[in-house]
Amino acid sequence: MVEKIKNLSNKSLEYLFLTTLLLFPISIALRNILLGLLLIFYLFNKIINKDFSLPKTFLNKYILLFFVFSLLSFINTNNIQASLDTLLSPIFRYIAFFIMAYEIINNKKIARYIKILISGGFLVLIIGHYIDYFTKGSFFYRNNEFGATAAMLIIFFVSILLSYDNKLFKGISFFGLILSINAIVISYSRGATLGLLAAIFVMVFIYIWIKFSLVNKKIAVILIVSFISLFLILTPFILPDRLIDRFKNTNFNYNTNPRLLMWRTTLEMIKKHPVFGAGLGTFNSHFLYNVDNVFEGAKLSAVNRKHEKPHNLYLFIASEQGIPSLIIYLLMLYLSFKLAILNFIKDFSHKGNFLSLTLLGFLTQVFIHSFVDTSVLYGQIGLYVIIFLIFNAKFNKERSCK
Repeated sequence: MVEKIKNLSNKSLEYLFLTTLLLFPISIALRNILLGLLLIFYLFNKIINKDFSLPKTFLNKYILLFFVFSLLSFINTNNIQASLDTLLSPIFRYIAFFIMAYEIINNKKIARYIKILISGGFLVLIIGHYIDYFTKGSFFYRNNEFGATAAMLIIFFVSILLSYDNKLFKGISFFGLILSINAIVISYSRGATLGLLAAIFVMVFIYIWIKFSLVNKKIAVILIVSFISLFLILTPFILPDRLIDRFKNTNFNYNTNPRLLMWRTTLEMIKKHPVFGAGLGTFNSHFLYNVDNVFEGAKLSAVNRKHEKPHNLYLFIASEQGIPSLIIYLLMLYLSFKLAILNFIKDFSHKGNFLSLTLLGFLTQVFIHSFVDTSVLYGQIGLYVIIFLIFNAKFNKERSCK
């Protein structure tokens, strides 16, 4: 009887995880429900199996340190409730998902996970385009969050086309790529577009260099130079005029540009609380105080006064959690980049190339986009990165054991 309950619990946890992989990009509410159920089933499974150990990963100590400094930021907070809310989501949500997914994911089933992720990508693209073109609502249209989602899907599909050894997947991905490109174009998201261009550039650069330098370095150099030239020449012509106008439409007035005022606020917060930060979830209160009482001549519309985050992830972390938290985050980012590049260099199989290229693209997109937004805090963006980070960690571990 006990064994039947254990088997049922294990299968239920796996099916719930697969459902999460399929549906997590679609909406915040659905994603939170699935993650909540996944946590409940995961804990129940731990209790039933009497296994209370946590998976050992290369990021464990950094995750622990980041969480500790997140707690220490409560020392300076002016809003306990806001700090608790931010601690639970996104920080605890990401940590919990990383631990659960690392334990659930089976390296032998990665091909199955990829099929589900492709299906989930198409599902969100179909739903988004239906809403944008056949209803009065908007999904991708003028939406930075889903513009970032489209960028991640483009990277995913490009990586399949470049390196995945499956003709059916490549054919499907080609159509997914077309839909994703249209989605990011109608989103008019400057940050997502910049991050995407950087990601595609890095992915193709590394792919050409590694693949062709083994045969002939001169050919590799010629191809790279040609690619860079075409990339620089064609980009302005490929991007639609309306999106280019978004890049031109930049207000650099020191007292009226919301982003400049937000960044000035984060610098003030860092000056006052460099070690533990001003407290999780407190940016908006400091922002409004500075606009009303500190920055002379500052003027903002009612809409721009509602910003909860400063459109720069690095300043956001340092201002609310302290400079040590930012250093820890950057170390985790560096180790993740290192893992992706190591997998690509050390393994020339289609599987290794695909997993490492996708992670490299995701990390590059997030790294660049984070200078002008906090896109990694969008739930679906963070989960995409975590999922492929785990794929690569598992693949690297398997390769090292051979």
